[in-house]
Amino acid sequence: MQTKLTRLESIRGFAALYVFAGHYLLHRVLTKSGPLALPFRFGQEAVIAFFLISGFVIQHSFAQRPPTSFLSYLARRARRIYPIYLLALAVSFALGEPPTGRAADAAWQWAGNLLMLQDFASGKPGVWVSPLGGNASLWSLSYEWWFYVLFFPVATLLPSRLQLHGVALLSLLGFASYQWMPNQASLFATYFVVWWAGVELAKTYATDGRITLASQRGLLLYLAGFALLLAVPCAAQRLRGESLSFGEHPVLELRHFLAALVIVAAAIVWSKYRWRFFDQTLGPFTALAPLSYGLYVFHYPVAVSATWLDGVSAPWLAGVAYVLTALGLAAWAEGPFQAWVNRRFRRLRSHNATPPPSK
Repeated sequence: MQTKLTRLESIRGFAALYVFAGHYLLHRVLTKSGPLALPFRFGQEAVIAFFLISGFVIQHSFAQRPPTSFLSYLARRARRIYPIYLLALAVSFALGEPPTGRAADAAWQWAGNLLMLQDFASGKPGVWVSPLGGNASLWSLSYEWWFYVLFFPVATLLPSRLQLHGVALLSLLGFASYQWMPNQASLFATYFVVWWAGVELAKTYATDGRITLASQRGLLLYLAGFALLLAVPCAAQRLRGESLSFGEHPVLELRHFLAALVIVAAAIVWSKYRWRFFDQTLGPFTALAPLSYGLYVFHYPVAVSATWLDGVSAPWLAGVAYVLTALGLAAWAEGPFQAWVNRRFRRLRSHNATPPPSK
């Protein structure tokens, strides 16, 4: 299992760097419509890889250390997600786009981001609130959080053999309700089956020691079925004479599910060939895995959309400074800052667990 998790860390590190490089190069260096930009236009697919890895790791952690309650489980997830996320909100607010409109709208944007309800409205109808400061990368954090919340009741209340079917039913209801009335909750439900694919892979690996196409037949069929469902709105829009955009609804959702299907199938096939050439290609990115979360949430306001060094006479020097600042902030947040947070949580838990002195 440790080898498997190491490979997952390599993929996580690569995906984080790819998203960073794509955003940075497309925003500051390359022409978005140029041929050199094409290899960097698949950041959305990299996020789907994050979802799959997250589902796998959460199931692995849950099986290794089952929490005593939903609150203890959620506290563990909040300790990992929220401190760095709150830092990212502060940085986004300070360096990013200021809230516009009425004070009530700004307050709602803050509240919506604090409650993990953000998504990017430019790509999907029915979004409730945009990421604070224009930090576009934060859209996926809300999905991750609500997947964490949904995981516990499914994992504890449904038998293992029924969990995938129950999740698929919930995602189907999310898809149907979103077609009827676009809204953020339906989007969370629709995508849950993508994240849960990682859970299914982890369960199979833990019991069988390997993952095959045959063992994941049901999962692959579900992902393919959802991709076909999501192709229907695309075809309908095209038949109405309306244009389709690669990065917007309804093509965007189809891209996400096709990416999940391809990534899962490719991983299974690659594992059959004992991950040949993995160490030479993706293995080095393990070094970036400890920074991946911080790099993902900080890179946009600090390096991509930042303007605080645009007055420097040498643009390349400003670019280097932006990149190094993003890397440095990610390293500090994932290292000393997260360690401090963990110590505070341990002290708080120890204090609450200490019985009061007897009289």
